[in-house]
Amino acid sequence: MWATARTGLNDPTEVTYGLDEMRSTWQHYHSSSKLVDEVPRDEVNRLVTRLGEEIELHDLFFISGSMFGDKLEHWKACQHTGGHREATE
Repeated sequence: MWATARTGLNDPTEVTYGLDEMRSTWQHYHSSSKLVDEVPRDEVNRLVTRLGEEIELHDLFFISGSMFGDKLEHWKACQHTGGHREATE
């Protein structure tokens, strides 16, 4: 298995892209008449805020495994761009 920190990815913004899209979509629909009344708006607001805090405050690691031994060239390359990798047998 190989683990790479978010900061060591070729494009660390890949992690926040989904969050940004979720925020944008929620902001668009939050006050929309298209959103049914049953949607718990306050709870979704808290969830979006919490996810943003969790993603932006904590370092995330991505883990990849292979059944074919040391064949994870992409992950090994990340260590040369400031990332960190760990291998386990």
